[in-house]
Amino acid sequence: MELSPMKKRTILLSVKNPADYNLIADLLQKEGHQVEKLTGANKMQLAKKADAVLVDEVTGLKVCSFLKEIKESAKPFLPLLALLPEKAPAEPWLNKGFDDVIRMPVGKAEFRSRINSFLKLRAQSEQIIESSKQKYKAVFEATGTATVIVDEDTTIVLANNECEKITGYSPAKLIGKSWTEFVYKEDLPLMLSRLKAHRENPKSVERKYEVRLINAKGEIRNIILSIAMIPGTKQSVISLLDITERKQAEMALKKSEEKFRTLIENSLDMIQIVNKKGILTYVSPSVQRILGYKPEELIGKPSAAIVHPEDLPVVTKGFEKILKNPEKPLSTICRYKHKDGTWRILKGISTNQLNNPSINGFLSNTRDITEHKRAEEELKNSEERLKIMFEYAPDAYYLSDLKGYFIDGNKAAENLVGYKKEEVIGKSFLNLALLSTKELLKASKLLAKNLQGKGTGPDEFTLNRKDGSQVSVEIRTYPVKIKGKTVVLGIARDISERKKIEEKLSKTRERLELAMDAGEHGFWDWNLDTNDIYFSPRYYTMLGYKPGELPMRFETWVNLMHPDDRKTIVEKVKNYVKNAQPYEVEFRLKTKDGDWKWISGRGKSYKKDKNGIPHRAVGVHVDITQRKRAEERLKQNEYLLRQVLNTNPAVIFVKDKDSRILLANKV
Repeated sequence: MELSPMKKRTILLSVKNPADYNLIADLLQKEGHQVEKLTGANKMQLAKKADAVLVDEVTGLKVCSFLKEIKESAKPFLPLLALLPEKAPAEPWLNKGFDDVIRMPVGKAEFRSRINSFLKLRAQSEQIIESSKQKYKAVFEATGTATVIVDEDTTIVLANNECEKITGYSPAKLIGKSWTEFVYKEDLPLMLSRLKAHRENPKSVERKYEVRLINAKGEIRNIILSIAMIPGTKQSVISLLDITERKQAEMALKKSEEKFRTLIENSLDMIQIVNKKGILTYVSPSVQRILGYKPEELIGKPSAAIVHPEDLPVVTKGFEKILKNPEKPLSTICRYKHKDGTWRILKGISTNQLNNPSINGFLSNTRDITEHKRAEEELKNSEERLKIMFEYAPDAYYLSDLKGYFIDGNKAAENLVGYKKEEVIGKSFLNLALLSTKELLKASKLLAKNLQGKGTGPDEFTLNRKDGSQVSVEIRTYPVKIKGKTVVLGIARDISERKKIEEKLSKTRERLELAMDAGEHGFWDWNLDTNDIYFSPRYYTMLGYKPGELPMRFETWVNLMHPDDRKTIVEKVKNYVKNAQPYEVEFRLKTKDGDWKWISGRGKSYKKDKNGIPHRAVGVHVDITQRKRAEERLKQNEYLLRQVLNTNPAVIFVKDKDSRILLANKV
């Protein structure tokens, strides 16, 4: 039989004689086979991949032990042939696991025939193994369970397609890898010890146990492993059952039960179960917080024992209803007796659960609404008080929507406009012509601010009353929430009298300013609370400014003052004003063109409150620049006169009519 029809094979040679090596290598290579030397550190790996191994008498002794080991573990059949001299005994080599000996030198035909027969045996072995493997694989895949076969060194040698569902890796990616790569780190010691125990004594440990694996997405999967040893080998077959969803469901159920138990035990509501005979079979721990009893003090007793006698008929009648109509829940409000003897108002929802085996009674969820009821009563009283305050407030109060339609108003509002509130409710201020055309635009702008959630005012308006007369008012508005809806609360104050007084004051001020202007006086009026100051026109013009050109603020006066005067005058004036003392001071103010003018300032504070604190001050400024200049010139003349007198050699003096000396020179 020729070698050529057979597939290309790898033959390992360990032959020391170069002539023999070259002869055999040449024969094999001509037949298309690959020839490699069985030498080096990787000879073990070479031998595992070889299709046949040929050694001579010299080198064979060095490698026969590991070749025998490889042959025994190899699948398929690995032919081992010894190349021996003619007279060398064959038995020792056959005892060492070699399949045959070839006597050297050997003829080409004989060599081909001998080698070919062994390679044919290997091919038959491969066919048998492949056929067996296919049958096994078919069974392996048909199990419906993720299954792997693992070598002693933890290498996965076979994996079925079901493994991909659990691990996320295809069988091709699993085979050749250590299964330890996929085990959750904390579970690895357990799994290694279990596998070791199975190999040593399969009966010493359970075949099934739970571990965690990490899949291709990095997710932790809970797995039940079932391990068995493959007879006659050191391999293990492991089946994997994914119980992650079951574990998650169990965990969710456990959490749900714990949550439910926690909710029941810490609920603000009291949960109770009453059987058909009216006996309490369950009461939640919250009963102690609500009624002062421990659950065990009530369980087994009639529920009627803690219900107020006056409310008992209502409760009894209610339970009769849900007994007849189980699908309809019952809502009750009644009084329950607290352990301390007081009565608590409880609101409950009860359902008929007699057909539910786990309850077998009426299930009630009850909440303490005692404080709520008290708050409702207090709120009702509070609302009554607010209603009275709203109705009888001295100012006009009204409510309108965000479109200007009136909702409500008090008595003062009726008196202000002359309409009864029934006449204006549901109508807009546009329909009632309360405002002039000119003021409608102003009112619309304020309403737009209300739409933005902003309050307005105080703003002055002139209202047209029902009788045709007009009234001046000051209006403030505030967007407020009533039952979740935004409305506008308006407060209107009649300022007719104030306007008349202001008009009189304006005329008085005008006359005062005219008088001041005639006397070259600048007038100021200082609001000590706001720091705003009114400066009269003459106040500005005496400094070269137009009326109103500078801000009417206290700081304007301070900033105009000469730096040398500012150091003392400002603090002086503040102290005079604070102590409500009249004052008169002189200082310099800067004019618009940069010059300095001397000013005589006089002022006084008034409108003191009950604590003696003033809130307003008024005063005048008088330009005394000319006087100051005349005084300066007088001083200069006096100085010159004294110089002249003192330099005259004669005695010179001046006496008054009473002979008193008024002036004399140094002589």
